[in-house]
Amino acid sequence: MAPTAGYVIVQIILVGYWVYVISKYGVDPTPDENPYALGNVIVMVVLTGLPAAVLGVFDIAAQLSRYSLLRVLDAALIVLFALLWIVPVTSFMLFLEPDIFGNIDVPSLPTALGLFLGGEFSLALLLILSVAGRVVARRQALRDR
Repeated sequence: MAPTAGYVIVQIILVGYWVYVISKYGVDPTPDENPYALGNVIVMVVLTGLPAAVLGVFDIAAQLSRYSLLRVLDAALIVLFALLWIVPVTSFMLFLEPDIFGNIDVPSLPTALGLFLGGEFSLALLLILSVAGRVVARRQALRDR
């Protein structure tokens, strides 16, 4: 139950962060360059996909373990993955830091959507690895009986 709650909390964090950024800064309706959402999705998946895959493998091991404390640690790591990795990487890629004059370069909508969808794809990778690994492990355990 704890990892499921972790996945729900992570979704609330990422969607909440996206709504916060869009509502606070808005989007640039006429960007200087021609931004492509797909390129931002790919960059974000490259930056967050490997840690998501490692965490997915840990999630498989935690779910197959009998220790409930390990499952709680797994849920906490999933939430911390979003808070300490996906959200900061997204913030860095959005370049929301003010310059020396206090101006912020507002991202375009394709840029913002691409980065947030890339973070969501990494979370989907984590979830797919976790569920598929548990299904395979349980089927193997049933065959061994």
